[in-house]
Amino acid sequence: MAKSPRFLAVISVPLFLAACSGMQLGKAEKIEPIGTLYQVSLYKGYLEQARMEFAEADYADSDRFADRAMFVGAGNNIGPEGLNSRDIPSSARADLRDARIRLTALMGQGAIDHIPALMARTQVAFDCWMQEQEENFQSADIAACRGQFFGALTSAEEFMDRLRRPAAMVAEAKPEPAPAPAPAAVKPVSFTIYFETNSDRLTPANAATVRKAAGQAKARGATNIMVVGHTDRAGDIRSNIKLSDRRAASVKRALMAEGISESTITAESYGEAQPAQPTQDGVASVFNRRVMISF
Repeated sequence: MAKSPRFLAVISVPLFLAACSGMQLGKAEKIEPIGTLYQVSLYKGYLEQARMEFAEADYADSDRFADRAMFVGAGNNIGPEGLNSRDIPSSARADLRDARIRLTALMGQGAIDHIPALMARTQVAFDCWMQEQEENFQSADIAACRGQFFGALTSAEEFMDRLRRPAAMVAEAKPEPAPAPAPAAVKPVSFTIYFETNSDRLTPANAATVRKAAGQAKARGATNIMVVGHTDRAGDIRSNIKLSDRRAASVKRALMAEGISESTITAESYGEAQPAQPTQDGVASVFNRRVMISF
C-alpha cells in the first residue's frame, strides 16, 4: 500500500539519525596506527571497545571510543577519561576516583616506558569501566570492565615494585670503598630459552642452551647473572606471574647444577608484562614464553 507523503516524512527522521550514528568506527578501522607501542596498543584497545559498543547499538559510545582510537593511532598521547567527563553515579565516584589516582601514579613513575602494552590495556579497561558505570544498568558488564582494570593494574604495580627493589637495596647498602679503575668493558651476552605452553619444564634443547650459557659465564668469570622469566598473554594475569616465577626458578636450578654459584644469580619474573612479540590478550606466542639469561 502506498504511503502518504506525511508518513514518509515521519519515518525519514530516525533513518537519517541512524545513518549518522556510529560513523566513526569505519573511519577508525581504516587508519594504520603509528607511534609508540603504548599508542598503538591504545589504538587497538579503543578500536575493540568501539566495535563492541557498535554491536550493542550504542553508537554514541562507539563513536567516542573510535575517536580516541583515531587520536592515539595518529601518534598522539591521551590519558584516561576524567571523572567529570561522564555522568557517573555518586555511589561509584569514590571507587573510580581512587582507581584513577593509582593508574596516573603508575604513569608518573614511568610505567608507560617499561610496560607500554600492559599500561595501555589498563587504561582502556578503566575507560570501559567508566562507560559501563555511566550507563549503570548492566552489572555484569560493569564488573567485567572493573575486574579487567584491577587485574591489569595489580600486575603493573607489581612490575614497578619489582623494578624499584634493586634501587632500594642499593640505597640501603653501606658505602663501599672507592672502586679500582674499571677494566676494559666486556660486551654482555644473553641466551633465550623458550618454553612449551603452560610449562616450566626444560626440554633437552633448553638444557643444552643452559649448559652453553653456564660455560660462557664460567669462562668470563661472571659474577652477576640475570635470569628473567616471561610468559605469553594466554591465560590469567596472576597465573602468568606465577608461571614466569617457576620458569625463572627452573633455569636458575639448571645453572646451579652446571656449577654456577647461587650467589651470582639474580632471578626475576614479569609474567606477561614484557612481551617480546606484542599480541592481543589471550594469544599464545612461543616468542613470549621465555627465560632470558644475561651477564
